[in-house]
Amino acid sequence: MPRFLDALNIARASDLVALIPRSCLCAARVEAQGLQRFDLPVPTPELAISAMSHERLDADPGHRWLRQKLMTICRAET
Repeated sequence: MPRFLDALNIARASDLVALIPRSCLCAARVEAQGLQRFDLPVPTPELAISAMSHERLDADPGHRWLRQKLMTICRAET
């Protein structure tokens, strides 16, 4: 699925299971949609989070600030 919310919508409307990273879910939101959260009974590999930007933006202070904020947030979630 291109987006995790699409997978949740399909799971809600069917008897399928959606595998969604815990960091993308809010328990109240999932339960409000009539879904249940559970841990998988098997280990799964870590997800890699990547970000790319054009090299011409490397020196832009706004883009540097945004990239740094994103990296800080993503590292805090792990």
